[in-house]
Amino acid sequence: MNNQPGVHLSYAANLSRVWGPPLLSAVVESDGTVTLDSEKYPSLSAAGGAARRPLFKGHLKGRFPATNGWTFWQVKDPLTNQLITLDILRDRFLQKKKEEARRFGKVSS
Repeated sequence: MNNQPGVHLSYAANLSRVWGPPLLSAVVESDGTVTLDSEKYPSLSAAGGAARRPLFKGHLKGRFPATNGWTFWQVKDPLTNQLITLDILRDRFLQKKKEEARRFGKVSS
């Protein structure tokens, strides 16, 4: 996921989202694209919008609904084994980086 400077995955990651009755599944590829139903999307948000589009039944006239991919998609939490949003995982990562930088004197408090 390279939508944010310094926040990326160097490996494919499985995403999911319970949205209505179906469980949606997508994969973040190592290049940052997201594959959903064999289609590649340039961002988490574009893939989330594509996933949500069927619920709007023609009201969007060819567009995808605005979707925050960081809060829409979920991954399995490595600490609890529960689904959490990518936003939560990103916040943890950024907090850890901030603490490491502080510890090594790279950031002032």
